[in-house]
Amino acid sequence: MRKAALSLVLVLMMAFPGLVYSESYSSAHENDYGVYLYFDSLLKEFSSITVMLLEGGNQSSVEVEKFSGIVNSTAEEVVRYSPLGITQKAVLLSAQFRLLGDGLRRFALSRESFLRNLEGRNLVRARNDLLSMKSALEEMYSALGEISRVSLKGENNATLTFDLEEVYANLEGLERTVAHYEEILNELERPTGFLIYAPKDRPFLYENVTFYGYAPGLNNVTVVINNRTYSPLFDGEAFELEYSFNGTGTYEVYALAFNGTSPVKSNVLVISVQRIPTTIVAVERETPEPAIEGYLLDYLGN
Repeated sequence: MRKAALSLVLVLMMAFPGLVYSESYSSAHENDYGVYLYFDSLLKEFSSITVMLLEGGNQSSVEVEKFSGIVNSTAEEVVRYSPLGITQKAVLLSAQFRLLGDGLRRFALSRESFLRNLEGRNLVRARNDLLSMKSALEEMYSALGEISRVSLKGENNATLTFDLEEVYANLEGLERTVAHYEEILNELERPTGFLIYAPKDRPFLYENVTFYGYAPGLNNVTVVINNRTYSPLFDGEAFELEYSFNGTGTYEVYALAFNGTSPVKSNVLVISVQRIPTTIVAVERETPEPAIEGYLLDYLGN
C-alpha cells in the first residue's frame, strides 16, 4: 500500500511539478522542481540512516531495508511512468539512488556479518565482510559522484544541485569505522596465507570489481583472470587489482607469486558475470496511423 501511494506521489511530482508548489502549470511543467524535491528528501533520509549506522542504533537495519525498498520502487516506477513526461534526468537520478541503496544495504549486512563473525572468531569470513564493506563504500561514493554532477532547473530558471556535504562527512565517518574494524581484526590475526578475495562474485558486465589479497613474505605477485595475467598494486604484504569484465560467463581468478625462487598459487575464485538488467519502455503515439515507440533502459539508467 505504501509503495502504491509512493508511486502516485512520485509520478505527480516529477511529471507535474506545478502540483507541489504555487506556480502556473505552463511554467512549472518546464522545470525540474518536483524531481529535486523528491530526490532531495531521499538524500536526507540516506544521510539520517548513515548517522544511525555510525551510532550503532538497533533501528538502522530496519531503516536500511525501508530505504532500499523505496529507491528500488522509485527506479521501477520512473521507468514505468516515463511516458507521462518524466525527464531523463529523473531516470538517471532514480538509477543512481538505487545504486546508493544497494551500497547502503550491502554495507549494513556486511557489518552485521563482520561483527557476528568477529565475535565467533571466524576471522576468514570476517575479513571477507571487511572487504565487502569497503566495496560498498566505493559503490556509494560512485553513486554520489554521479548525483553531484546532475543540475536541475528550478523556478525562474534557477539551477538546483544537491548538497552532499553532510552525506560525504557521514561516509567518511563510516570509512573510519571500517579502518578501526581492520585494526581490531589485524590485532587478532594478521593474514599469513596467500589469499585473494572478491567483494562480489556475481558482478554485472563492465562493472568495476576490485580484487584484494594478501601475500606476506612473497614477491612478484600477479593476478590471473581466465589465463590472462595482470599486475596488481602490491605493498609487500597486501595487493589489489581493479578489473572490469567485458563478457558474461564464468571466470576463474587466482594469484601467483614466488616464495624465494619457488612459485606458489593462491586460492581460486569463481566469478559469474551477469548481464546488466534492462527494461523496454513502450510509448503509444496519438497519430493518424497507430504508432508505438520504445526505448531500452538499463539498470544504471542509460
